[in-house]
Amino acid sequence: MQSANDLLDECNRIYIYDPDTGIFTRRISSGGQLAGTSPAGWLGNNGYWSLSIKKKKMLAHRVAWLMHHGFLPEFEIDHKNTNRLDNRIKNLRPATRMQNCGNSPKYRGKSKYKGVCWHKKANKWAAYIGSSSDGAVTKRRHLGLFSTEEEARDAYLAAAQATYGEFSRTK
Repeated sequence: MQSANDLLDECNRIYIYDPDTGIFTRRISSGGQLAGTSPAGWLGNNGYWSLSIKKKKMLAHRVAWLMHHGFLPEFEIDHKNTNRLDNRIKNLRPATRMQNCGNSPKYRGKSKYKGVCWHKKANKWAAYIGSSSDGAVTKRRHLGLFSTEEEARDAYLAAAQATYGEFSRTK
């Protein structure tokens, strides 16, 4: 396994990272891409920008963090604005899995609010939040059943603030 310092040296040898734009360009030409002419990397199926380091794919936000700070965080890197392509350093922060999930956008579903869904059997709105004891999202915690979508939203918002703190996303 490559050490963090070796990885950092290799990233700095191949790429130039602009922390204000989040864009990478190549220092050296490779695979038909001329040095410094266009953004380096590609958009992956997962919606994240990726780069190649020694023939291995690496997520660009992790490379950005490494090149700017000189180390990789212990867990994940969160995009504050939830835009997976916005790799400006001011938009990135270290996070546990649970914090990263707390900052995720609204879940897909019939409700217009995150953490809220229609409970068909009860004929009421239900609120749920991810819960954990070790920083990883392990299960959904039921917050209750409510007569209105807004009451369920309010229950989710209170639980999200208590659970995720600054990573709490309400929309």
